[in-house]
Amino acid sequence: MSQVAEGVKAAGVVMEFANEFGLNMPIAREVDAVINHGSTVEQAYRGLIAEVPGHEVHGSGF
Repeated sequence: MSQVAEGVKAAGVVMEFANEFGLNMPIAREVDAVINHGSTVEQAYRGLIAEVPGHEVHGSGF
């Protein structure tokens, strides 16, 4: 691929926001881990399937 995929630069910023506000964002977390922290796609998949399903705004204060 000769172009940067949309969202690559935003992945880290999204996780900074999530961490600042105590949000659990498993998909964003795993995307950031692959893009910025050397995680493999398999590790990201395993991280996602290990996530306990819950209400989308549980504990967020929204």
